[in-house]
Amino acid sequence: MFRMIWLVLSVLAPAILLAQPSERAEFDARVLSSAEKRLVQAGLALENHYTGLLDGAWGRGSQTALEAMSAARHNTRRSNWGHVMALVERLEEERRAQNWRSFSPQISDVSVLAPMGMLRVERARRGEALQSPDGGLQVRFIPQNIAEALTLATAVANRHAGSDRPYQSLNGDRLVVAAETEGGGGAYMRTAKSGNRLTTVLVEWARPEAPRARLVIASIRRGGQAGLEIPRGDTLAAMQRGAAPQTLGEQDADGFWPEPGSPPNADTAQGSGQPIGNAVYVNNTDLLTADHMVQTCGRPAFADGTLVKVVHRDEKRGLALITSGVRSPAWVDVPRVFPDGGQTMIVIGFRNTGASSEPMMVADQTEVLSRMRGQDQAGRVQLRHSLPVADHGSVVLDQQRKLTGLIVRHPQPSRANQNTNFIAAEYLRGFLRDNDVLFSRGGRNGARALTQESLGQVVRQIVCTDR
Repeated sequence: MFRMIWLVLSVLAPAILLAQPSERAEFDARVLSSAEKRLVQAGLALENHYTGLLDGAWGRGSQTALEAMSAARHNTRRSNWGHVMALVERLEEERRAQNWRSFSPQISDVSVLAPMGMLRVERARRGEALQSPDGGLQVRFIPQNIAEALTLATAVANRHAGSDRPYQSLNGDRLVVAAETEGGGGAYMRTAKSGNRLTTVLVEWARPEAPRARLVIASIRRGGQAGLEIPRGDTLAAMQRGAAPQTLGEQDADGFWPEPGSPPNADTAQGSGQPIGNAVYVNNTDLLTADHMVQTCGRPAFADGTLVKVVHRDEKRGLALITSGVRSPAWVDVPRVFPDGGQTMIVIGFRNTGASSEPMMVADQTEVLSRMRGQDQAGRVQLRHSLPVADHGSVVLDQQRKLTGLIVRHPQPSRANQNTNFIAAEYLRGFLRDNDVLFSRGGRNGARALTQESLGQVVRQIVCTDR
């Protein structure tokens, strides 16, 4: 009976939705794809409401920025689809007028979105630059060492003309400085590792070009990226043709985000699924796990049926990055450590024989045997003997309960080496950084050392729901 009702609703739903007033319906970001959310973020950045990255992840910062735009242009903080479509149309007009597209310099794998219709490319002995004819907007890409980057950071900070101190942040090998300059202009530099060296992106602008500069800054990332065209076949493109937006039900009463750990709108799969391993939260939405677990599973999920999405897989190191609609109230800090031979390890994970209500802590006096040799095994560490009660994706801790690594599949798997191979935390951190994952080192909820209370929040069992 339930299936029959569901079939009827699925047939009638398109007709019901088309009857809704698309312009007045309250905006709901959940129906947008990641590419569409990124497009809305770009429009908000261009209009000085959004200061985050163009990552396609719709959080409180994105929602607050949208509400600020609605208040400024429409005298209400209740954003509807009409507000969003008008924003997207303004962005599309700017894109066409100034030929916004992705640009990657020859010296680096960094890319930005830039208004190429008003910029010319200049190549120098060291680095490349995008420059407007009047000098009002300039984007420079400079290969540097850390000493040169610090010198430039000091010069940028010294140009600050604002009432507060310039923004400065040094986190590992990532350096960011932002300053307000005379006449309402500004300067922003970001230095980060690019391949085997550091690359600095320096954006400088006069006051009239501040909106475009903000969009350029928000788009800085490693690797290539899509432009600002409206994705075909998705919600925004359909609404341009006059269709109504999709709906996913009412939002929670407290606002856009559900409370941590209780997401009423998270996608779920019926049935418990087949346990395939473990994953660990590294921020409140992203998790690390073993690649081969998700490689053959089309619908991975938590044990409660909440579906997770695979963001990136690294077959060489055996790692995978997944994300969830469930916001964890705690996560583990990922330090720069590589274990020494002879260290005793603790492994945390769920039993691989079935679902369990709590992570199973294993203190099996297992020692680090050695770092695995070979170019294709960088970051891999061999344990002395296997751990049959733990599964891949389990967390490896030292005796202070600090993260040391993640159990992955052995490059040459056999019964003898099951669960004996892990990727060191130092390389986990590099994997996360390469995929632009934001994580708070020692932040309010970032656990440097795991406790019994935080285990159930940080370590999650993964099941496959399509088997």
